[in-house]
Amino acid sequence: MALITWWIAGFALTGLLGSVPPVEPFHCNPRSVCTRSPLARVKAVNPALGTIAARQGRTRARASAPTAVPTTEVLLRHLADVEREVSVAVGVLDLTTARAAVADHDTVAAQANFWDNPAAAKAAIRRTEVHRAALALADGWAGAAAECRAALDLAADLADGSVGDGDGSAGRELRAEAAARLEGLGAALVAWRTGALLSGPYDACDCRLVITAGAGGVDAQDWAEVLERMYGRWAARRGFSVDVVERSGCGEGQGIRSVELELRGARAFGLLAGEKGTHRLVRVSPFNGLGKRQTSFAGVEVTPVLRETEFALLDEVGRGMW
Repeated sequence: MALITWWIAGFALTGLLGSVPPVEPFHCNPRSVCTRSPLARVKAVNPALGTIAARQGRTRARASAPTAVPTTEVLLRHLADVEREVSVAVGVLDLTTARAAVADHDTVAAQANFWDNPAAAKAAIRRTEVHRAALALADGWAGAAAECRAALDLAADLADGSVGDGDGSAGRELRAEAAARLEGLGAALVAWRTGALLSGPYDACDCRLVITAGAGGVDAQDWAEVLERMYGRWAARRGFSVDVVERSGCGEGQGIRSVELELRGARAFGLLAGEKGTHRLVRVSPFNGLGKRQTSFAGVEVTPVLRETEFALLDEVGRGMW
């Protein structure tokens, strides 16, 4: 009876194992080190995991593959577009007027009585620094474009065989360098266009930003705190410094009633002036027990931080009016 039981159990076990696909045996060397690849071993144990590992391997291979360098023709077309943008920007800068202003200032500054009126002298120096910066900017653009042109011309000579280049690595390096310089020049032009738009009388000033919770209860207070974090992180990404002048909180997790921030950085007021107004948030409020959609409001005020010379100018205008 025991023999029959063992025979039935063995037959059942054989049937179960017969439904499992055979696993390829490992081929080992005399030192018992498996010669199959890790991926093959994973596939042998679990085909699904093997497929996932193969996809991850292909993804890592694509990520580690070197970035293709654009051809010389593509880079030359890009350079022509950038040179046209540089020409337009130089025309806006009006370099002829800038050079004349710098020359006049140098002549006036050389006079002995230049510092008799310190406030006027400092104002003249600031105006001249703006002109000098415009001239330096234009020279930098022209120099970068000329360097890109020279690199691409040499790369073209290497490509057509005019100059020997072995395996072509020198040409690739020149194209890569030109592509990097073109990218940097394009970013510089974008930054300049942004600065040209921010040419108001107070756009270059630091600013005070006041956020006040409006209608919406606790959800509006939370919305005001969200705006505070948003502006703080934006300022940190741009390298601005942020000081909290005054803050009225509402307890842990209840948001804020109001906050006043001072942001110091290049063109802080010009960049943030458009944020003035009422900001509205529509969402399923986490503070609403019924899970209903709620509309909350928060007001934002942006004012420039004036320097002493600007206060003096306002005083003179006020005395002239009265």
